[in-house]
Amino acid sequence: MNLDTTGLDNRIFTAFSETSARRHIFVTNLATNVTRWSKNAVDYFGLEGEYVYNFHELWAKRIHSDDFAAYQKDISAFLDGKTQSHYAEYRVLNKEGNYVFVTCRGIILKGENNESDLFAGTLINHGVADYADPVTGLYNNYKFLQTKKELMKEKHPMHILLFGLNNFSDINYAYDFYFGNTILNRFANQVRQLLKENCTIYRMEGTKFAIICKDSSNERVTDLYNQIQELAKYFMTEESVAIPLSISAGAIEVTDFDLHEESIYSCVSHAFADSKYKFHSELVFYDTSLQSTYRETLNLLTALRQSIANGCTGFYLNFQPLVEPETNSIIGAEALLRYKDDVLGEVSPGKFIPLLEEDSCFFDLGTWVLKQAMLEGKAFIEVNPDLVIDVNLSYTQISQARFRDVLQNLLKETAYPAKNLCLELTESCRNLNVKLLREEVSFYKSLGVKIAIDDFGTGSSCLALLRDLPNVDCLKLDQSFILNLPNNNIDQHIVDAFVQCANNLHMSVCLEGVENKFIKTLVEKYKVTSHQGYLYSRPVSVEKYMELLTQKTINL
Repeated sequence: MNLDTTGLDNRIFTAFSETSARRHIFVTNLATNVTRWSKNAVDYFGLEGEYVYNFHELWAKRIHSDDFAAYQKDISAFLDGKTQSHYAEYRVLNKEGNYVFVTCRGIILKGENNESDLFAGTLINHGVADYADPVTGLYNNYKFLQTKKELMKEKHPMHILLFGLNNFSDINYAYDFYFGNTILNRFANQVRQLLKENCTIYRMEGTKFAIICKDSSNERVTDLYNQIQELAKYFMTEESVAIPLSISAGAIEVTDFDLHEESIYSCVSHAFADSKYKFHSELVFYDTSLQSTYRETLNLLTALRQSIANGCTGFYLNFQPLVEPETNSIIGAEALLRYKDDVLGEVSPGKFIPLLEEDSCFFDLGTWVLKQAMLEGKAFIEVNPDLVIDVNLSYTQISQARFRDVLQNLLKETAYPAKNLCLELTESCRNLNVKLLREEVSFYKSLGVKIAIDDFGTGSSCLALLRDLPNVDCLKLDQSFILNLPNNNIDQHIVDAFVQCANNLHMSVCLEGVENKFIKTLVEKYKVTSHQGYLYSRPVSVEKYMELLTQKTINL
């Protein structure tokens, strides 16, 4: 058909079209219903040509089903003259078949007799990698940080709501990763539909989400969280399968624009942790009125970041022996991180590790711990060539592709034997994608490194973890089971079952929490590789550990 391009051919359009990269422009002749698109849009979205008839109907078919209703409502109101401008954010298919995030803005231009004749607009292409989370289609962590920074610069008051799914790893293990992603996508987008105009949701790490609410209030954020809780409590899949979800949340009101950007997120992460572990999923606001506590946290964060930036000054390692139970001989050690500041003094790991785990600098600290453990461990294996050093590994490290290179480079740089290194998967690692976790564990083992599951027995998915990670070398049974043995027959049966299961799978077992001789007597019947606990030794300095190692056995 011959397309009527009246009003659509001009040099200005061509100029803007050729000078825009992520910005696509369009003009529609409302009388002829012909739309002209910039060439970059034609190429990126695979349009049939620069000029397209009845484009709005064709474009609507490309829009994500979850976004279509909102888009249709806005565009209809605009074209009917009920609104002065068009503004919409939605996901649309590109020519590769991927949904990308776009922001569309448009206005009506009037011609002769003051009649509307042209609809002109721009389409900002946020793409997949830069701003959008591929699983949920929401804005990602990068976009969150950018938005927060801009609002801080503008001194725009805001609330940040950080919430996360508590039991999502159980869903992944009970079903599969694909099903889990489907749930995550559906839940996230249902939450998005609850939001008002001045609120935007972002997919953060793992199963966490952040919502930035501009010009809001504590009451409004609380109401929003209550709605999200209701949605989670009675969540239904597309197949009408009921999947009750458990969520926790922390929030912070930002009105002090002198605060460090990362400190704000760290503070709201603290509130989230309190919600999860102390207040049974109630919404917890970070109380900025408690200035002393607030400033103490900020001062600690500042000191920690400065220490890490300066080569991890103030951080050091202690080592707790792993002991063969029959001979009381030392066969290994767990490297444990400690921190001491000239002003703050000795800071408990329970204080600084939760602060740093959500911080961008934690990866660098983890790298330092691994390197330091290898360097100091070299002296240990000169005394006992078979000795193994255990180092905790967090999800922050595993989830980043560069950790593979870090591990390989450190083994080469320090000349530390891979067979003498055991990486302990901490509880946080269980929230990672099972496929990713399995692939990473397989890679580490290909280097000759051993793998242990720390705090085994906690969480309802621990047995599924054995199924998903069959090549694990060691289970470190959580000390809560061991400490309760004297007074709890059920725990005795549980420990017995776990130990038998590990033995059948040809995995070694370490019992944590052997604190006294009575507990040692109770656990002697179990066929395990090692004990760890205060009965043998508290975590000690490098020098003290070397003294113990030189003795070969520990006198009880």
